[in-house]
Amino acid sequence: MTRSPPGSLLKRTDSVSDKRISSLVAKHDQSYGCQRRAPSRQAQEAGAEFTQALALETGSDAEKARDAFASLAESGPSGYRVLARFQLAANEAKAGETDKAVAAYDTLSVDGKVDPILQGLATVRAAGLKIDDADYAEMERRLKGLIDTNSPWRFSARELLGLSAYSHGDLPAAQEQFTALVSDQGTPPNLRERANVLLALIAGNMAASGTTAK
Repeated sequence: MTRSPPGSLLKRTDSVSDKRISSLVAKHDQSYGCQRRAPSRQAQEAGAEFTQALALETGSDAEKARDAFASLAESGPSGYRVLARFQLAANEAKAGETDKAVAAYDTLSVDGKVDPILQGLATVRAAGLKIDDADYAEMERRLKGLIDTNSPWRFSARELLGLSAYSHGDLPAAQEQFTALVSDQGTPPNLRERANVLLALIAGNMAASGTTAK
């Protein structure tokens, strides 16, 4: 039996926005630049190219934007290579190319040259794209590492696991994940609020069906 959580909960925003990704990459480049006293000309040019690609993407030339991001992903400075790869993956997802987007995020998630925080973000984004067609076992395989290692992404990982369990009718497993979210003192307020909403919904469904918690 599958269930659909309230639409407003499925239309959640990422815990870290694309602007936050840019901030993380910028800090990486600034830190590297400080060691050399000033950012390189290549980094400055890459920053300008990335900004121009974003402008093209929001305009009417998505193809040129995609080519620019692909070029940066191939030969730009390390920080901008990562940023461009995230942008390309996001564009695949927006275009409905879910499998390609998941593959791109999966590659980022295991790339040792990518900052661990961004690796975790890639893991979460890939799992988010898979939530509609992956079973709970696959979602757990994808996300359990973030929980077990006490990653900053454990909150998003638990939310996705809870939503997956709920959608597949495993109410006790969903309840376990959302309870853990509420119990974790580090859970962001917006995720805690959503977890409480789902817990109330789950409790009502369990009472109606006579299901007991794990």
